[in-house]
Amino acid sequence: MQAEEFDKKFDRGEDVIQELDLSKAKRRNNLCQSPDITQPRAPGLLVESQG
Repeated sequence: MQAEEFDKKFDRGEDVIQELDLSKAKRRNNLCQSPDITQPRAPGLLVESQG
């Protein structure tokens, strides 16, 4: 399939997954990771234990 035809099918919202060669597809291991963040306590905020 020519790239132009592929683009037209994609733009029309047609399923193009069958046109792709997924046998050599790789998934990179670069998922977003949240940094460790310690939030400061609000001044004057007291937490009292009950008991």
